Amino acid sequence: KGMCRSLELYDAVRMRRNAYEEEMFRIEDERYEVDMAIERNAQAMRQIEPFAEEVQNLREQEEKDGQPIGRLQYQLNRYTMNTIHINAIGRVYGTAGDEVLQHL
Repeated sequence: KGMCRSLELYDAVRMRRNAYEEEMFRIEDERYEVDMAIERNAQAMRQIEPFAEEVQNLREQEEKDGQPIGRLQYQLNRYTMNTIHINAIGRVYGTAGDEVLQHL
């Protein structure tokens, strides 16, 4: 019986929130989601940056050796990124996300 009473009190306290408190909770939830999206995007960038640097170095080496630029084709192993990284790229590029992923 004591448990039931405390649950009723909990619900009553929860119901006493005013419009400002509700808005504050909603904004905190949105901010948390944005922070998580930023972290996923940063993680995807950290995962891809070493490959971008390697491709840039190879292009510079081609140029230095007098070879035609773009002669070599670079392709990222599809197992390099997990679904979190792939989804982050898709969100950043929106409708062009699939095209960007194909070019990786």
